[in-house]
Amino acid sequence: MKHLLPLVFAVMLAACASTGEKPPEPTELVDLETTVAKAKVSWSRGTGAGFAAEPAGFQVAIGSDAVYTADEKGEVRAFSLDEGKRLWRQDLDLRIASGPALVDDLIIVGTREAQVIALDARDGSQRWQARVSGEVLAPAAGGQGVVVVRSFDGFVYGLNADGGQRLWAVDRTVPTLTLRGIGAPLVVGGNVMVGTDGGKVLALGLHDGVPVWESTVSVPTGRSELERLVDVDAMPVSEGLDVYAVSYAGDLVAMELGQGQIQWRANVASITGMALAGDRIFVTDPECRVFAVDRRNGDVLWTRDELRYRECSRPAVHRGLVAVGDLDGYIHWLAPEDGRILARARPVRDPIAPLEVQGDRLLVLSVDGKLAALDLISQ
Repeated sequence: MKHLLPLVFAVMLAACASTGEKPPEPTELVDLETTVAKAKVSWSRGTGAGFAAEPAGFQVAIGSDAVYTADEKGEVRAFSLDEGKRLWRQDLDLRIASGPALVDDLIIVGTREAQVIALDARDGSQRWQARVSGEVLAPAAGGQGVVVVRSFDGFVYGLNADGGQRLWAVDRTVPTLTLRGIGAPLVVGGNVMVGTDGGKVLALGLHDGVPVWESTVSVPTGRSELERLVDVDAMPVSEGLDVYAVSYAGDLVAMELGQGQIQWRANVASITGMALAGDRIFVTDPECRVFAVDRRNGDVLWTRDELRYRECSRPAVHRGLVAVGDLDGYIHWLAPEDGRILARARPVRDPIAPLEVQGDRLLVLSVDGKLAALDLISQ
């Protein structure tokens, strides 16, 4: 099986290599004419060795009063959300490839050696360890006593949250060529939804793994293997009775939660992900263009390319603005109505993991292991 590199830029680099062209240069940032807010770093901490070797699967996990991180050398840490005080540290001495994820009262990480580790969220003590069939490159999800994990060979597993015993396993064929990385599962009620490398979204029963529905987001087209990539690597998102999914091939779809029926389709691509706010979906594509799409009908409301080729993070909605991180550690806050950049800060100096929001605070984690908590103050 052949796979591409895990970075957002990997497909463009591969395409340029095949034609002899140079990869595009990141767009240079220009000074903002006006700013409506200023970012204040409430606290910042080091979280270990970082995760530059396998960045796609790492994230920040947020509880009611704590934030959790992991690095690629096996160190998991917990910090207080208000002051950033370290609460505990656990060294697993394993090559972590994804996580952490907070499931019930557990912190879940996955490893390159096909292991799933569960730690107690209160003190970091190890609760259990389970083995699956392949690398765990996506953060886990779950709830209601079930931990859901995905392995890179196409399997989805439901594990007992009490002891890690396997409750069910579902296999989906992986294409010959895929992007390096897989999307995290999404749990909604009694179902779990996963995007597949074959361009589909699969809904499974959370407790038994029984397929509920399957919907096609993208169909492979083109002559070359690169042209036929249709991976759904961005985690689906949902609100109310709607589920949204997006593929690398350029299909953003709205699906009905109960049966997976496609309601509309838009020509937008992503492997990083989406954020919802009101009647809009905000998406960053592989070239770091930012889109706003109408949730009601799929119309593209605006597109901005001021950050093009800057390797954007998944967007987040923070204090009513659309926050996006880039390859140099900058955070950009965009106006939801038209995408104008209204504020900018640089709390870290390296590419950024998916942004997370807790209340009025934005959590920023860079691939070199720097964690910063930001507040946005109106000017």
